[in-house]
Amino acid sequence: VGGFVLAGAGKESTQTATVVAVGTGARTLTGELVTPSVAAGDKVIIETGAGVEVKDGDDAVTIVHEAEILAVLA
Repeated sequence: VGGFVLAGAGKESTQTATVVAVGTGARTLTGELVTPSVAAGDKVIIETGAGVEVKDGDDAVTIVHEAEILAVLA
């Protein structure tokens, strides 16, 4: 299933975020390790409300799956 980009639709449905950490990757069904396509410091666009927010005192981060990243900004 493909996706569509609609000009002017849902202007506030996305947010820009900075990647602070990444895991080692994901395993395929055959056990092969697929490394993440993003790295710490990358700026990304995610949907507002994506992932799970985790709080530690006054600090909070959002943990998202790589599939929830809509774009990596240059």
